[in-house]
Amino acid sequence: MKAHRLNTLMQRIIKQLLKSQFQNDFLILDSYRIRESQGEICFIWQIHPEGTWLYTYDQEDWEKELLDRIESYRERGINSIYYRYDKTKLVPIFESEVRYLARKRLEVRNKNNSKYEKQELARCRQ
Repeated sequence: MKAHRLNTLMQRIIKQLLKSQFQNDFLILDSYRIRESQGEICFIWQIHPEGTWLYTYDQEDWEKELLDRIESYRERGINSIYYRYDKTKLVPIFESEVRYLARKRLEVRNKNNSKYEKQELARCRQ
């Protein structure tokens, strides 16, 4: 999806869900990131009553940050709406799916890091 079309779609969603004073997260930060990447980056988009968070897949440790924020919001009784973008379409996604996706990605990264660390350690011992 082209960045302009994606931004327009996201802007419509924001206008329906958030009061105008809470739309700045999207209008300033998220919109900029979408334009910068030209819509060619996968992400999870979190909309909460006072703004938005954009977790791009190229962002370091986005999964942990997202899981921590979900937990923090849950403790404070704040509900969020989530969307997932895969470079072609923006679709709503349940929080349980978001948590599952983030945890699985963390697992894979940790396994890959562990393999790499073992290889490096073995190479250093030679």
